[in-house]
Formats: sequence, structure tokens, C-alpha cells
Amino acid sequence: MSILTPEQRRARAEADALLAREYEALKPEVVRTVGAKLAASGVRLPEADLDAVYNLAWHALHTKLAAGEEVGNRAGLLVAIAHRRALDEHRASHPSRRADAAELDELPREDAVAERLDDVTELRQFVAGLRERLDRRELEAAALCYVYEYTRPEAAAAIGVKPKRMEKIMDAVSKKITPLLGEIRAGAWCEQHRSLMTAYALELLEPAGERHRLAREHLDGCSSCRRAVLRARGIAAVAPPLPLLALAGGLVGAGVVGAASGTGAAAGRGGASAGAGAASGGAAGGGGGAAAGGAASGASAGGGHGAASLAGHGLAVRAKVAAAVATVTVVAAAVAGAFALDLVGGDDKPAQPPPAQSTAQQQLARARAERAARARARARAQARARARARARREAARRNARRAGAATTPATTTAADKSE
Repeated sequence: MSILTPEQRRARAEADALLAREYEALKPEVVRTVGAKLAASGVRLPEADLDAVYNLAWHALHTKLAAGEEVGNRAGLLVAIAHRRALDEHRASHPSRRADAAELDELPREDAVAERLDDVTELRQFVAGLRERLDRRELEAAALCYVYEYTRPEAAAAIGVKPKRMEKIMDAVSKKITPLLGEIRAGAWCEQHRSLMTAYALELLEPAGERHRLAREHLDGCSSCRRAVLRARGIAAVAPPLPLLALAGGLVGAGVVGAASGTGAAAGRGGASAGAGAASGGAAGGGGGAAAGGAASGASAGGGHGAASLAGHGLAVRAKVAAAVATVTVVAAAVAGAFALDLVGGDDKPAQPPPAQSTAQQQLARARAERAARARARARAQARARARARARREAARRNARRAGAATTPATTTAADKSE
């Protein structure tokens, strides 16, 4: 605590006496003046806030007086300080971010963020479903009637079709939209497009095709489907294709049969040779009798028995190896097949077969053909629009001529009556 000099103690005592004497006397005038200045600036402060800034102004004035400063116009200084403090408080409170009591019910709740995200997701799925299931004319009609709130006759006139045709178009749109809304509300949108995602993950879709574009648009807004695509691509990279597994199984089976046949033939030939050496009559018989006679003669001689045992042992080893390879192949095929069925199952649309590889020239030619077709379609649409505009102008001219012809006799009759 600092020690005050006699002059400082005297100045503080005078400041305290002045505060006690003039605080209540100057308050009405200062508060009224500050309120008027704030109102001229478009700032409205409650009375409690005006009292607070008046106290802050007196604190600043008391500090100056206690420091020994001479203040001649104390009321003016209080007004200036209070006005500045009020403006500072108003700017710091961000009144533009405040809401009136009547608007509190309209402010979003904390859980409204999740609801808005769900609404955005459902809207994205609805738009994607419209693009997927409606053709160009149905999309135009749905946009006019559902988005721009056209009546069906107005929409028919806007797109240039007859009202009866518009009724049929909108009936077809309603039949397609009803199940679409049911799928979206049930949360089955991704489930209905699993085959499309699988085909996209395995690169079975044409890059310039409509289904590829729909898959990309869906993946842009669906993290779960993006994760499924990455998982499918990772397993497809380490597992061989199913046709290759089937071919490997066939080759292994053929090797087992061939090994058994070759070993049997070698044993037969050894037996036949031994039989021919032991008894010449056994070799002159039929194929089955020669083998049997050769085997019996070989067993009697002793040499044929050793050859047959060696051949049987080799057959058993080859059969075990082939069986092991076949088992591994079948297990790999079962795992890959189960995964493929899990990805494809539950969808109403089978995966598309892989398209034939096209060269860069073919793709360029196809793109040019598509651009030319779109240009021709735009030209036809513009021609139809010009024709409709021309017909409307002609109809307006005919109506104007008929109106003028109907007005002329009436004018002549009125002139005759006046005469």
C-alpha cells in the first residue's frame, strides 16, 4: 500500500465530497443527454445499462479529481465518458446476433443440425432417383409442377404438349415417385444400389455412361458406400477372379485323372512285360487278360511285384498333392464366391457384365456422335419453339383482325344513330 502525501489526501477527500454532493444531482441530466445521443445514433440501451455507464463515468471523473486535476465542466465530461462507454458496450454485445423474446421459439434447436443433415441427404437421394428413373420429358414436367408450382395446363403450355398428354406424363411421374419416396424414407436407398456400387468398384461400368455418372454422384454424398467400394476394390486386388478359379480347378482335376491314368498304364505295361517273360501265352491274349496274366506272372516271378508296388506308391503321392491343391482352390473359390454373393445379394438389378475394351479412337468417335446427337436435338427443340412462337403470333394477329372487324360495324351503327 502506497503512502499518500498530504496534498493527495486532501485531493481525494475533496473528490469524495464532490461525488457525494453531485452524484444524484447530475444523474438525471447526464442520463437523459446520453440516451438522446445514443438514440440519434440508432442505439437503444435499457435504463440499467445507462446507470452502469453513468457509474463508469463517475469513476473516471473521481480518478481525475483524486489525482489533483482541475475539471471545470464536470457534467460535460460525464456525458462524454458515459456516451463512449455506452457505444463500447453496445458494439461488444453484438446486438445483430440477439433475438427478441418472440423469436426465441423460431431459433433452431441443438438437435436440428442432425435433422437438417438428414433432410439434405434425403433431398440428394430424391434428386438422384428422379434423374435415374425419369426421362427428359418427365423431368421437365416434374420440375415445373413440383418445384415451380405450375398447374398441369400451364406446364403443358410451357413444354409444348397437349393437356391430356401432360396428364399422362404426370400420372407416370407419380407412379415412379411413390416407390422412390418409400425407399428413401425406409433408408433402403443404398441397399437398392449395392449392385451398382459393386459394378463401379470392379470397374465394370462404361466411364462415359449414365450408370457411371449416377454412381459417382451417389458416392460424392455417401460415406458408407465409399467405404464399401474401397473394401471391394481391396479384396478384388488380392483374390483371383472366379472364372480363373474355376479354370484352375478344372486343370487340377484333369491333372489328377491324367496322373492316375498314366500310373495305371505304366503298371499295366510292367505287368504285361513280366507276364510275357514268364508265360508267352498270357501276352497273346486280350488286353484285360494280358494285364491279369502279366500281373499274376509278375507276382510269381518276383520282379513284377516290385514294379507294381513302386507305381502304386507314386500314384498315392500324386493323388495327395493334387487333392491338397484342389482343396486350397475350392476354399479360395468359396470365399470369393461368398463375398461376391454378399455384395450382389439383395438388389433388384444384376451387375452388368464387363464391357468390351474399346480403343481411344472408338471412344472419341462415340463422344463426337453423342455431341452431334445432342446438337441435333437442340436444333429440333429450337425449331419447334420457333414454330410455336410463330403460331402464337399468327393467332394474335388473327384475333386482332377479328376484334378490329367486330369494332368497325359497331362504330358505323353508332354514327348512323347520331345522324
